[in-house]
Amino acid sequence: TEIYTLSLHDALPISIVDEALKSGTNQFHGDGFEFYRDTFLNNGNYFSATRPVFHQNVFGGTLGGPIHQHRAFFFLAYQGLRSRTAQTQLTQVFSGDQRNGNFSADGGLSSNPIPFPSGMQGQGGFCPAGTPWNKCFPIGQIPTSDFNPIASKLLNKYVPQANFTSGGINYYNFNAPNTAGDDQGILRIDDQLTSKDALWASTIFDSSPSSNTLPLPATQSTGNGANLPGFAADNSAHIKVFNASWTHVFNSNTLNELRGGYFRNNFAELNPAPATLAQPSSFGFDIMPQDTDAASLPYIDVNGYFALGFSTNGPQPRKDENYNYFDNFSKVVGNHNLKFGANIERFIFSNPFHISNSGAFLFNSSATYSSGDPAADFLLGIPATYNQGSGFFINVRAWQHYAY
Repeated sequence: TEIYTLSLHDALPISIVDEALKSGTNQFHGDGFEFYRDTFLNNGNYFSATRPVFHQNVFGGTLGGPIHQHRAFFFLAYQGLRSRTAQTQLTQVFSGDQRNGNFSADGGLSSNPIPFPSGMQGQGGFCPAGTPWNKCFPIGQIPTSDFNPIASKLLNKYVPQANFTSGGINYYNFNAPNTAGDDQGILRIDDQLTSKDALWASTIFDSSPSSNTLPLPATQSTGNGANLPGFAADNSAHIKVFNASWTHVFNSNTLNELRGGYFRNNFAELNPAPATLAQPSSFGFDIMPQDTDAASLPYIDVNGYFALGFSTNGPQPRKDENYNYFDNFSKVVGNHNLKFGANIERFIFSNPFHISNSGAFLFNSSATYSSGDPAADFLLGIPATYNQGSGFFINVRAWQHYAY
């Protein structure tokens, strides 16, 4: 049994993990396994236009045996996962009329003032800045020539036509695929060096890359990422654990054990997928991200409809490291068992967090210059709010010393 300590977060309590590993024997032993699941074995979502894909393979095996008869042994274990799954997503999109500037079915435009000093052509002719929206466009028809060119480009590239209608609401029904892989492995070596010295060492690794079509899907109340395709996120966790122990018997009543361990979790969380990477300027925005290597389309939330752009919660790669050294000394004196020991641990936590790295726009009807229709506001380029983060960096170093 190996015991090591890992710090999951600087703000969380330390957890103790008790890890029990098999060891090899004088005989070779092994096994293998494969578990398979597929689309035809699973029920589809009732609301799916087509059944979501589901492919999953879990496979692996173990092998243990002697390195040197009666003295040194090894044990190996491996498990792999390959998975491709999808979830059905219903996202409200614009109707054909809205895409052509007709917002008459949306309940009418507001009495807020038009923010633009010129260029707005209404049914009654030219509308100067300050004219109420419902006076300039009394029937809710806005010329597409007044659409913001960036918004028009995004509409045509990322916002598909509706393919599903329910209760008079237009939706885009699609299956958002996610891919995942996982490779886990164990290696343990045991060696009875001498009649008084025993050594074992082990390593554990776990590598699990994944890619999600939707980074963190947005809702009407809180938005964290696109809910239409085109803005995938990559997540990749790599865990490594190393442990070693040397036990020395001085005599029949005196024993010492020296141990050392290292744990590392390297988690590249919420990174824009390569196809998602793009400078905001390539779309026409005058925005400079703090982390230029992870730049993407700004997050754009059209309240009640869709959201475009990468997640506002990333990228946020993190690395946790834990070094552990301890010594246990045991001695029997008459009827007494005496134990002494010391433990030294070092914790390292590193986490840059680029929140709203490429900026975030929100379109809703509560803004001063809103037309009263978030769909029209988006197409005209009139956001309610904009924010952008400069990012921050958590860098924690700590030592702990114990003795008993």
